[in-house]
Amino acid sequence: MEFGAGGLVALIGPNGSGKSTLLKLTAGLIHAAGVSIVVQGQLLHELAPRAAARLISWVPQRAEVLFSMTVREMVRIGRYRLLRPLRDLPREDETIIEKAVGEVGLTEMLDRDVDTLSGGEWQRALIARALAQDTPVMLLDEPVASLDLRYQDEVYLLLKGLATKGRLIIVADHHLEVAASYAERIVMLNAGGIAADGVACDVLTSKRLAEVYGVEVRVFPDPVSGTPRLSRPRGDRT
Repeated sequence: MEFGAGGLVALIGPNGSGKSTLLKLTAGLIHAAGVSIVVQGQLLHELAPRAAARLISWVPQRAEVLFSMTVREMVRIGRYRLLRPLRDLPREDETIIEKAVGEVGLTEMLDRDVDTLSGGEWQRALIARALAQDTPVMLLDEPVASLDLRYQDEVYLLLKGLATKGRLIIVADHHLEVAASYAERIVMLNAGGIAADGVACDVLTSKRLAEVYGVEVRVFPDPVSGTPRLSRPRGDRT
């Protein structure tokens, strides 16, 4: 699988299809025999951790905070990944942190404890932490899994904006319609392989969804955006 520089790509597929595994392989969190990840011409497994951290940032599906910290402190971790442990950050790094927090709309919450954040704010703080690494590639594992409709749109609008600035952003997601609305490329995985790869209207077809997900789904274009919308017929409908 090959990705160009810049753009928003969504990985979709049923549970166990390989979405999270593919992201973790790409992030260098796990390794597999015979699998090579090449980023900007460099083999990931040959790079030192700090060198890899300059190329790829990672936003996990879940992240636990083991002790109290502010939004500023959590985002600052993204800079420490690039530096020697316990080193004081220079002013230019603090400027990058403030810029990252501003991009996700959390400037007024810089000094708030992360325990007080809502679900959407928490997710944006995690994205800010990844932004602080200032990498050309950003990977996100189900970033809107527990968010309501408003925050789903907010997160995807943020990611779309970042992608237009030249970042390659790869998102694993179960929200097919949301992914179809924002991602310019959809990669559908199934049983560890690629079932389809292309624009949303070509990937999300009734036949392919039935084959991969095992359910009957009717697909129709959104009357406003033209992106695919899904309907699951029920037996009691006429």
